[in-house]
Amino acid sequence: MIRHATHDDLPEVLRLLEGFHAICGANRYAAWGESRWSWERWVLGCIDHDLAACILAATDDQRVVGVCTAAVVTAFWNKDVKALQETVLYVEPFSAGRGYGKELVNGLIDFATAMDCDCLAVGSQEGMDPRTAEGLYRSMGFSREETVFSRRIK
Repeated sequence: MIRHATHDDLPEVLRLLEGFHAICGANRYAAWGESRWSWERWVLGCIDHDLAACILAATDDQRVVGVCTAAVVTAFWNKDVKALQETVLYVEPFSAGRGYGKELVNGLIDFATAMDCDCLAVGSQEGMDPRTAEGLYRSMGFSREETVFSRRIK
């Protein structure tokens, strides 16, 4: 089962994000060394903002086992082109392979449709097996368009 997160879900979302970053080998909350406070603000922004989403996957007994976040972005050269950009997609390792990732992506597709987006961009974060991610995305009609690398400037 998937649902949109609420403020009451913040501790569970942060627990999942800590697990996500531990798998990535990060002793921090983000690639840029952000603090827990920064991540709380980001998650609450995804929950509160009309153009962002924080979607949870839960078991039948309501235990939260996965999270994804995304925000609507526009093309700087054409404000009429809107995309939903996934920023995190994570399912706890012991729940992997049970369809939660697919449910989360379907939640993103539903949100992108509701926001009248032209496309949905998803990625494979560090720590996620790229073959698993690619298999999931391709099975759902996605195609590989680019690979993104980042570098901290400050």
